[in-house]
Amino acid sequence: MINVLIGIVLTALAVVGIAILGGDVNAIIDLPSVIVVLGLALIGTISSSIGSKAHAIFRNFGNFSVIAGWIGLFIGIVLILKSINLADLERLSSVLSVAVLPLFYGYFFKMCAMMGEYYYEKNPQSTVEDDDQIVSSGVEIEKTGLIFPSPDGSRYSVSVDALGNVRTKRL
Repeated sequence: MINVLIGIVLTALAVVGIAILGGDVNAIIDLPSVIVVLGLALIGTISSSIGSKAHAIFRNFGNFSVIAGWIGLFIGIVLILKSINLADLERLSSVLSVAVLPLFYGYFFKMCAMMGEYYYEKNPQSTVEDDDQIVSSGVEIEKTGLIFPSPDGSRYSVSVDALGNVRTKRL
């Protein structure tokens, strides 16, 4: 996982370095754009990733980041068109550059999320099936129901009667 964090940091440093070489690092910094993209991406990821594996969560976050970037771009263009003043066209280039920033952030977060996604695809963590096998070890299935071991060494039978009531009995 440390290699993913190093990759994200190096990517961020490369972007900042390119902005510095371009002349103005402040041109790529806009807090409202970051909030829009991260907020929408997190809402989409949380609502669609419950019970998913780690690589799918990263994939969802990256995809929702790009979608949120496009939404932020459209919101910015609508706000610009609403308040456009044809007499002040010099200001138009600076507000258009801010309107494009959410799209930049969306693709930047997508790139970072892809690093996490590929890491967890290559190094999967324990899955739900693994957890089920750990829990089910020691459980026996008999005609009377399931037999579970307890920590003190005794065993319990769990069954359901004809009326649907759960019955437990120490063996």
